[in-house]
Parts: sequence; C-alpha cells; structure tokens
Amino acid sequence: MSSSSSNSSNNNDDQMLKRARELGIVTAADRYRAQTPKCQFGETGICCTVCLQGPCRITKKPGMDRGVCGANADTIVARNLVRHLVFGAAGHSDHAREMVLALKGVGEGSVKDYKISDPKKLQHLAEKLGLTDAQTQDEKALALFVANKCLQDFWKYDASPCLWSQANLDAKALAKLQEIAILPSAIDREIVHILHQLNMGTDADPFNILLSGLRAGMIDFTGMSMATAVTDILFGVPYPVVTEANLGVLKKTQINIAVHGHNPLLSQVIVYAAKELHKEALEAGASEGINIVGICCTGNELLMREGITSVANYGTQELAVITGVLDAMVVDVQCINPALKEICQAFHTTLITTSPRAKMSGVMHVEFETTSALESALRITREAIASFKRRDDTLIHIPDYKAEVIGGFSVEAMLALFAKIECDHPMRVLANAISNKTIKGICAFIGCNNHRVEQDQNITTMARELAQKDVFILSTGCASGALAKAGLMSSLAVEKYAGPGLKHFLKQLEAKSTLACGLPLVFNMGACVDNSRVALLWKLLAEEMNLPLSCLPVVASSPEIMSEKALAIGCWMVAIGVPVVVSIPLPVTGSAYVTELLTTKLKDIVGGYFSIEPDPLAATKIIDGILQERILKTC
Repeated sequence: MSSSSSNSSNNNDDQMLKRARELGIVTAADRYRAQTPKCQFGETGICCTVCLQGPCRITKKPGMDRGVCGANADTIVARNLVRHLVFGAAGHSDHAREMVLALKGVGEGSVKDYKISDPKKLQHLAEKLGLTDAQTQDEKALALFVANKCLQDFWKYDASPCLWSQANLDAKALAKLQEIAILPSAIDREIVHILHQLNMGTDADPFNILLSGLRAGMIDFTGMSMATAVTDILFGVPYPVVTEANLGVLKKTQINIAVHGHNPLLSQVIVYAAKELHKEALEAGASEGINIVGICCTGNELLMREGITSVANYGTQELAVITGVLDAMVVDVQCINPALKEICQAFHTTLITTSPRAKMSGVMHVEFETTSALESALRITREAIASFKRRDDTLIHIPDYKAEVIGGFSVEAMLALFAKIECDHPMRVLANAISNKTIKGICAFIGCNNHRVEQDQNITTMARELAQKDVFILSTGCASGALAKAGLMSSLAVEKYAGPGLKHFLKQLEAKSTLACGLPLVFNMGACVDNSRVALLWKLLAEEMNLPLSCLPVVASSPEIMSEKALAIGCWMVAIGVPVVVSIPLPVTGSAYVTELLTTKLKDIVGGYFSIEPDPLAATKIIDGILQERILKTC
C-alpha cells in the first residue's frame, strides 16, 4: 500500500485532470473556472426570484434598495437562506421516509430482500418511542410499531414536538428549543408551512423568517436521526472495519461497479448480488470477480458496514470514470453531477439511474423498488458485466495511490471501546479526557467538497492542524471521503499528526482495542445523515458532564460547504448550541442584519452560531479559540 499523504492524494486528482484534458473531456474543475467571476448579487444573497416581477437586485442606488414589491435586503437574504435550508431538510427527511417504508414492508412481510439485522436496536428504539411491557415482542410487530411511529412524525396534526426530536435531544437542549418554539411537530406539515411563509407577499420580518430557518434545521435533524436509526436496524450497527480509499482501489482485473448517492437500500443489495454473480464475472474474463466501490454517502454507508472501499467523494466523482476501468456507475439520489452522462459516454461506462426522483434523459434507468430489490441489483450487476466486455484498454489509467482507512465508528462502537476502560460509565472516558485537558475538545467535520477551493485542501489542512492542537476529530459525509483519501483515517496519521494529548488519548483507547491495525487519527461516523450519530455522542457527553451542550467544548466545521443539506445540518447544530465554522462564504453578506444574527446574536438565543472564515489556517485558530473558551466556561 502506498504511503498515506495528502500530497499523494492530490497527485491522483492532478493526474486525472491532466488525463481528462488530454482526452478533451471537460470536468467540474473546468466548468467552475468557466463560471467565474461569480454574480455578486447571487453570492451575497440579494438577488430575488420569488415572483415573476424580478429578478430584483438590491443595491444602494435610490430606487434599487428594495425589490418591486418593497422587500428590502434583510428580507430577501433571509428568505433566500431559509429556502436553502428547507430544500436541505426535504432531502434528508425524504431519505428517512424511504428507509421507514422499507422497514414497514419488512414488518408487513411485503419486502423479502431485507431483514432485521439488529433486533436489539429495534427493541431499544421501540421502547424509546413508547412501547410498553404489555405490547408484543414479536420482531415483525416491533418493526411495524417503530415504522408507524416514524411515519406519524411526518404527518401528525397535534402541536407536540416530533417523537424523534424528543428522543434524541438532551433535556436542556429540548427545553431551550421548546422555549423559542422551533421544535417541529410534523416534518411534511412544517415544510409546507415554511414554504408558504416564504411565498411572495407573505412574511417580511427577517427575524421571524430566520427562526423558521432554525425550525427547518430541526426538521433536518429529525429526519436524519430517523434515517440513521432505521438503517442500523435493517443493515446493522457499524463497528470498526479496515479498508482503503482513493482512485487506486479500482482494479483492472475486476468488474468495477461504483455506487453513488445517499440511499443504501439498493447499494446494500448490490453487494449481495455481486457475491451471487461471482461466477458470471469470472466467465466474462474478470479474473478477480467484482469490485464494488463507493462514492459520496452511499459509499460511506457501505464502508461503515461492509468495509467497501471508497473511490471518490463529491468533488472527484467524474475522475473515477476517467480511469477507464469503471464498468458501471449506479446512482440513486443527491449530489450526482449531470455531467456524468457525457463523461460515461466518452468511455465504456454504463451509467444507471435508479430513482424516480433522479433521472437523466438518454441514460439507462432501472427503477428500484424495495419489493424487488435483489432482482434490480442482479440486473444492474449483469449490465456491469456486459459493460466490462466493452472496455478499451488504451483508455485505462489508474493512479496507484490508495490509503488505508479504519472506519465504522458508530456511537455504539465508540461506547464499546470506552467501556473497556470504564465499564459502567463509558462516556466518562471522553469526559475525563476533556476535564483533565488531555484533549481540548471535539471537532466534527461535516459536509461537502466545493470547487471554489482546491480539492479537499480546506478539510485536510484543518484536520491536520487541529490534531496537532490535541483536538479529537470526528467526520461524516464527503469530509470523511477527503480525510480517508488523504490517509488521515489511519494509525500512521496518529504518529504523524496527533499532538501529545490527543496521541495519549488515542493510544489509551488503542491499548484496549481489538483492531490489529490500531486506531485512526479521525473517527469516521458515516454518511451525511449520520451526523445524528455526532449529535447523539454530544448528547451523551452533555449528560455525563451535567452541562448544557452550549457549554461543552464541541464545535463543527464544514470547510468546503456546498450542498443545501450541509447548510441544514449546520443550522440544526447551531440550534442545539454548537458553533459551526465554515470556510466558504454563505450567501448572506448582502444583509448586515442577517449576517450579524447568524454570526453573533444567535449565540445569545440558542448558544450556537456560525463563524465564516475562508482561510483554513485562520479557521483552525477560530475553532481552537472556541474550544479554549468553552473548556474554561462556567455554566
């Protein structure tokens, strides 16, 4: 295996971009450059397209300081921001609905290709959601009970908070959010209410609009918590696995199938199908069978549970095709570049869409249904086998770099690790490390890649700097992909980058771990929806330390924020009391009022706030300062 260095990881990307240009292929990096300079009205949030009298652009010029309707910059910026947040919340909550309906199908017996993989977690969640001792303990009945309780959180009409919000927040945070009335009572109904509020000629109070933005964040939190829990029930709670990441995981001697998107319902079954069709793959000439690789959060889901390798994150999805050995790109929903169609057509790669929500014209579509999951997966896998036979060896170029990855750190896995030191009070291990200042606190890296910055550089730079400052680092989503590709999820990275306190903490855990390869510098907690795992860990820490979350030395950072979903995640983290540092300017600077509210005044309202700093080293100093302030804070 090649050595783990971010420079090697970047060389992979540079190689493939050069290769693409030699072949006359336009990539996302080229398209970004063609789009510059950016429209300053859009960048600062003061372009309004809510009605057909516009677009209205706000300037200081007399007569242009308001839109045609009279909306000023504060209202327009707030409205635009909250639209982003609602769309992000819709993405995560719709993901949750699909998982819940699959669980319901298992309970009813109509879905045959899935099973309850973690009955213990099913029972635990049923009890959290109100199951009494008098009710049934039958596994299918429990699945139906949990699924129906979940579905109520989408549509119920009473004013009580969503059950999932109540079940996954600590008491202090819950009380605070109820006090300011931003806890959602039903996901779908609240989304409709907020979208109505954002209609032309409806709400013009930027503060009231931004409160609804916090509620949209909590809708996102509710859906994410639900999605993670139900996925664990169906496919199992992740525990540490050892695998690899980066473009070097692709194999010339195998049929390479990339699964890309965010919903694991199909990709998990493709893993089963690949095993079933191993003989067919050998007969087609693939001497080592089928190689499933992951992109984006679908890849993270499989990495966490199956040890499937991660080939790319959002920013490098197109580069995987340009290797010339990707036989099928199978996509579900979210973060899928439409340009994949043209790039796949330039090679032999078969692009397959699977969701009615995410089609592309002129692309093979295999409609995925949970009632025929394995049938769909077998068809897709056979398409990849057929595609393999059409490879053009003259187009093959696989970079040789890949990095070791130690992943699979669910909360359950971390508690099991901590329990080897403190059997009865596992969270005390983390609390003590903070209290005695062995570590400064916890930083969770969340979110995306963004072509506004060099691929993965903000994320990897900040992670290395924070590790040297003794910060315990968690990660999810495409941030996990960046850190994995750069070798920062290996034990070698601990030796290279961890400060003395962090190294002591990790070595203390490692001494009790059963992993032969040791522990990584960064703990991968999964896909974007799995930020609910981060929240659960923080909740348990707050309870162990008997402090509100707004006083704990915890912080989140989205160094390359891109998606509306990432913005929604950051919003709920702020709402529950956690500062969020971003290194991509948010589209709010056209309103001094909205900018001040997000970066300063929210701290007094909910305890969390946004900090915006484009320079990654300066952003690292801000995070370090936040943790120092909070570790000394008396609450």
